[in-house]
Amino acid sequence: MLPPAVESPAVPDIIRIVPATEQDVPLLHTFIRELAEYERLLHEVSATDDDLRRTLFGSRPAAEAAIAYEGDTPAGFALFFPNYSTFLARSGLYLEDLFVRPSFRGKGIGRRLLGHVAALAVARGVGQGLALARLGGGKLRIDMRHPQHPPIGGHVSRARDHNCR
Repeated sequence: MLPPAVESPAVPDIIRIVPATEQDVPLLHTFIRELAEYERLLHEVSATDDDLRRTLFGSRPAAEAAIAYEGDTPAGFALFFPNYSTFLARSGLYLEDLFVRPSFRGKGIGRRLLGHVAALAVARGVGQGLALARLGGGKLRIDMRHPQHPPIGGHVSRARDHNCR
């Protein structure tokens, strides 16, 4: 059972975050291309719907994704996968990408996606927690080595200070 979602007072109740399913592959592919375009890296995207279907929903999924909606409109996504620290002998989650469409920014959706992945780390009892997040074109270190840390809102604010978009 998952812990309650991390809530942000700036986010209306019409924001919901759901795990991506195989039927979401075309949407995920669109999000990935939009993220790449935002980062001016569209020329590096070679992934296809079939690649995503195989690697995210095949017999050995390599990663997971969550999709944020405002009402019925897709607003953003997070893609994450397990990692492991040999020094700590503990597992964690690595947040590879977090993207919110420009028209939905400033509504706390990115914070909700980040909170969702952090809540999954806590619910799964991963000892290393959420180890590293990549937001837009910048990187942000999220150090949650102890799952009982308080909500990660301060880390998101720090991201803004470091020009992560």
